[in-house]
Amino acid sequence: MLNKKILVTGGAGYIGSHANALLNTLGFQTIVLDNLVYGHKESLHYAPLPFSYTSPFTKSPTISSQYLDSTLTNHANKTTNSSNCSVALEALAKLEGRSYLSDNDYPSNLANRSNCIDKGEFLQNLDSKTPNTQDSVLNFLTQLERNFNGGGGANTQDSILYNNLKSNLNSNNDLSRQLQTAHKNTTFIHADLSDKATLDSIFSTYQIQAVMHFAAFAYVGESVKDPSKYYYNNIANSLNLLESMRKANVKNIIFSSTCATYGHPLHLPITESHPQNPINPYGYSKLVVENMLKDFSHAYGLEYVILRYFNAAGASMLFNIGESHSPETHLIPLLLQTALGQRECLSIYGDDYPTKDGSCIRDYIHIDDLANAHILALKYLLNGGKSEAFNLGNGEGFSIFELLECASRLCGRQIPYTIESRREGDPATLIGDSSKAQQILGWKAHFADIETILSSALAWHSNPRY
Repeated sequence: MLNKKILVTGGAGYIGSHANALLNTLGFQTIVLDNLVYGHKESLHYAPLPFSYTSPFTKSPTISSQYLDSTLTNHANKTTNSSNCSVALEALAKLEGRSYLSDNDYPSNLANRSNCIDKGEFLQNLDSKTPNTQDSVLNFLTQLERNFNGGGGANTQDSILYNNLKSNLNSNNDLSRQLQTAHKNTTFIHADLSDKATLDSIFSTYQIQAVMHFAAFAYVGESVKDPSKYYYNNIANSLNLLESMRKANVKNIIFSSTCATYGHPLHLPITESHPQNPINPYGYSKLVVENMLKDFSHAYGLEYVILRYFNAAGASMLFNIGESHSPETHLIPLLLQTALGQRECLSIYGDDYPTKDGSCIRDYIHIDDLANAHILALKYLLNGGKSEAFNLGNGEGFSIFELLECASRLCGRQIPYTIESRREGDPATLIGDSSKAQQILGWKAHFADIETILSSALAWHSNPRY
């Protein structure tokens, strides 16, 4: 795929950097244009994560690479078949140089269990939903590979990435060369979309096949206080990009939009046919760009995919990249930073909404699943797909208090919070219907449960690189 070059605007930001890493993993050469106002250049110099997770509170690993290796052969029915569980348990114990304690010979008077493992400990690991839940990660990589390389069929074991990963896991958690060297497929250009000369130079220098357009300001409150900033950056600069694409005859673009274009929901879950009535300049700026894309498509033959995100959350399962904003306004980072003692208290705005526990309900989508949707959208366009708009969410909502309870359980401590008055314009519930993306793009969420999302975010915020 190195002959296919993708321009990624805002590719050093939270969502853009995760999409860029997946593109690089598949072998695409990316040209990342970012002014680094909100992005981090460090996010482009990433390395693969080890297939283990150490709790910042217990300081002990919850899942090891040896555990993965010993259980891969029992992938299909490992949680229900007791004999498979025993086989995997014996293999795990052997790989870790430990003794296996069965139900029948458990020594009640064993003086030292430090070198032993029993079924209880094994099943705790087996059912754990940590940032690197091994089968989910492998299945995710397998689907990612199939998107462009045509590998695998329905069998995970046929995947090139799967076999590379499995064969390398016992070498100090050294992942495949493909993951280790993926970042080398990125070319970084420090520039702004207002720089028309640089934009034109990029399109004349590189044979760009498609554009992923993430670059935008995205603070709702700021957009209300300073709408001019949002109209200039989000709208005028997007027009600059589209003009450069038109001059270079580049026909494919994937646009990072938002559920904020819908405004207050008239029905739930929100479908793509829901009226678009944004209630703030941020949402309006995104809607204007959506309409620009439609006009350019009609007049100039541009093909686009608009992706309307709900709440992006979590951190990469594959690489040491994650979420870092300044100022931070997103709930999950604020929640976990409070849990880690980096903030004194979490503010919850309103506990009297007409929901099950009085707090707002939102639809959270793991960042890797969101990034994967961009890969599928790219495949769709490169294969001749016509212009479309898609919602991206889990189709399931979680309340703030549910997030608080889950984070407290993961951290093993109570998280201090205060109840503040409602914020103007906050709907009680926002849940998206992503069935259209599933039907047309073949997209699905691999990391849909909130515990996995929070765990991956916790691992990142415990030791962020930037």
